[in-house]
Amino acid sequence: MPKTLFLLVISASVLLCKTATSAGVDHNLQWQFMNRFVTPNGAVVDTQNEDISHSEAQGYGMLIAVAADDERQFKNLYQWTQDHLAIRDDGLLAWAWDRRENVIGDKNAATDGDILVAWALLRAADQWNEPDYRKAAIRHIDAIETLTVQHGGRWLIKPGPSGFEQEDALHVNPSYWVYPALADFASVHDGPWQAILEDGLALTKQLLETRAVIPDWVKITQEGEISGSGITGEAGRSGFDAIRVPLYLAWSGLGETIGRTHWSRMQSLQSTPPYVLVRDTTEPKVIMEGNHAGYAAIGALVSPSLEPWRFDELAHDYYPAALQLLSRLAAEEGAQS
Repeated sequence: MPKTLFLLVISASVLLCKTATSAGVDHNLQWQFMNRFVTPNGAVVDTQNEDISHSEAQGYGMLIAVAADDERQFKNLYQWTQDHLAIRDDGLLAWAWDRRENVIGDKNAATDGDILVAWALLRAADQWNEPDYRKAAIRHIDAIETLTVQHGGRWLIKPGPSGFEQEDALHVNPSYWVYPALADFASVHDGPWQAILEDGLALTKQLLETRAVIPDWVKITQEGEISGSGITGEAGRSGFDAIRVPLYLAWSGLGETIGRTHWSRMQSLQSTPPYVLVRDTTEPKVIMEGNHAGYAAIGALVSPSLEPWRFDELAHDYYPAALQLLSRLAAEEGAQS
């Protein structure tokens, strides 16, 4: 899902404590998240994006509900998703719901949102021993598989059904590789998930070998040539999308060095605590500086040696708040593995 293309970074540390059935999130923070960002009928509100609701937010909310062992809220979130976003003929979710007009805001699908929802369903099936959730997850994974392609000598994830192919090039978003979800898909579905996971790791490694940081979007030709993509903004910028790459790598236990390298190159040690926004250039160029507990949590996850910083208060907006809770969950699962 395209977002404002900036990246907020801060040094921190998170609590450690695995799997959807044994690990959880801080129940006070989870309550804050559900109370602040979820409507009574189950829509997660993106407070930094004109208060719309979308598939990514629903997926994050469902994952948090599973981790908190809150099946009532999970059902609420999933029912809203089915009622409002499951309107496409191909089994994918419409990306956005305009809450002000009470209509679909964008019928195109965003693959990361579909991946997150399917993964949450798989985890819910294990958490509550519910076969219907697993059946729903498999149906959803079937639909997601139609967005996997071999292109430029590697397996790639199309960001959506339409709008991302230009001539012989495909525009992709490295943060759409939700690595722990892909690993789980590979264990229950016969799609090319392992190949997609491995090629995603190779792509992020290649990007860091030739760039300062991982961009939000890249363009890959049929010959395999990679360049910065300006499909959603200025070409080569690293921002709110790419910030998720270290989270997903650490959560999966794969490519942790890649995530740590990306993170370390985003920081300005002249700041106290260090934080910086960068764009993808040979040397990171500061666009804007800022701090947020949600983004800090990812830094703590991939850099555990950093000075401890407790997250007693939830971030004020939906996206960093979701990343704050998911980073804590990833840390807990990693500690128990």
